[in-house]
Amino acid sequence: MGYYNWNDTLARDALITMVIGVRGVGKTYGLRKQFVKDFIKDGSRFCDISRTKAEKIKVSKDYFSKLVKNEEFKDYIFKCDNSKAYIARKPEEDKKPKWEVLGYFVALSEALTAKKETFVSVYRVIFDEALIDKQISPYARYLPNEFDILANLVDSITRENVNNEDKQPRLYLLGNAVDMVNPYFIAYCIDNIPEEGYRWYDGKKFLMHYPKASKVDAKRKQSETLSGYLASKTSQGKSSLFNEFATSDDRLISRKPSNAKFMFAYRYKGVNHGIWTTYDGYVYVTDKVTKDQKKLIYSLSKDDESVDLVMAKKNENRFLYLKEAYYLGLVRYQSEGVRKLFLEMMKIYGIV
Repeated sequence: MGYYNWNDTLARDALITMVIGVRGVGKTYGLRKQFVKDFIKDGSRFCDISRTKAEKIKVSKDYFSKLVKNEEFKDYIFKCDNSKAYIARKPEEDKKPKWEVLGYFVALSEALTAKKETFVSVYRVIFDEALIDKQISPYARYLPNEFDILANLVDSITRENVNNEDKQPRLYLLGNAVDMVNPYFIAYCIDNIPEEGYRWYDGKKFLMHYPKASKVDAKRKQSETLSGYLASKTSQGKSSLFNEFATSDDRLISRKPSNAKFMFAYRYKGVNHGIWTTYDGYVYVTDKVTKDQKKLIYSLSKDDESVDLVMAKKNENRFLYLKEAYYLGLVRYQSEGVRKLFLEMMKIYGIV
């Protein structure tokens, strides 16, 4: 199996880079190796972000053990605690190592505490498993307003280095092809399955690399390994083996007809969706809501409350109508991302 080559990705030098690749191709390994190279070259440090404190403690343990096992940096030794990684040259016999801070470990759930910490010379920030893989962590959840929390945390981490024009900090989001509905795709308005290869968003500030998985390697893993065989029998087998996002029936994804009439709109997880109906009973869900249509918009959670929105009730007739239309197979969606977020929202009204 081929391993992920960071050279082409790092050469593009994006402010934010997201890499979506199958598990076990060395995405994390390659970047950790780069962290050490950076420090040896010019003293640049890294910061590794986890979602929770428990994940941070797990990640920081034996952080560089694979590099050591593979004898990547024979002249150096490493150690880590729950908040920092350290590096030192191998000392001469009977001498103590001179430890220096190589990087930091923080958790999104501890963002308020992290603001009080001092982070020095941080150049690369990594958030591994940014996209939650339910196969690995079936009970994991994105934090409320996770993207906002991450943005504020990165600001705290990189504040000391932000005025260094020659070396502006970089953020790396790593994950597997799992669910289209996540805080990062929502933030960058990615509501259709990305094209394979490299693609820029937001004026060449956000780079996504969605490498094409080797069908030969995937099929070999599927037929020749225990983990591959088991993965092929799961609901997300294509995701783990072939690096493919889960998709719905293509017939459910459809543009709203020009004669559709606006019914109402709602806001869920910061995203506005418009509900439209046609004379033949079909309901269309879109992510476009005009200024005039915002006069009739519902919020569905405390996080989405606003003075110009109406809080929806559990027995709200408009949403019960949506539920009935869904069960009758009459709901169509502008995109896969819209569909996923709609179904997540409708759990409030009993759709599982």
